[in-house]
Amino acid sequence: QLATTTRRGKRTKHAVKMKGVTRTVDPATPGTVEDHGTLSGKPFGKGSIVLVGTFANSTLTGTFRLTFPNGSIIGSTVMPYTITGNEIHFEGKSRFTAGTGAYRGISSGPLDTVDTNTLDGQNGKLSVVGAARY
Repeated sequence: QLATTTRRGKRTKHAVKMKGVTRTVDPATPGTVEDHGTLSGKPFGKGSIVLVGTFANSTLTGTFRLTFPNGSIIGSTVMPYTITGNEIHFEGKSRFTAGTGAYRGISSGPLDTVDTNTLDGQNGKLSVVGAARY
């Protein structure tokens, strides 16, 4: 389905305001953490997320793929975290670096990214705010 959807016309700036839920799954790559979930919001609508990252120096560094009906978006994130009680709180920046379908050529500046989760990784609440060009 994604192969038949392409971006047309001039790239324009779009406000990004998404919320989502995630949970940790068994990672495909040893030594990493992997989260899967769903998200929705402007300008993409409803989709899914897969994030793969590593922890070092109280920071999560990772890459992600967002998949929507009209294409997918690839990006990276760097989020320092703190642990309080039974929760881990991530707050940092993400960037869109590539895309397919309608999002081919997408890019962004820093996107404000916040994720709060239980320590078992099963109750993540994610928000991403900023702007992207595609």
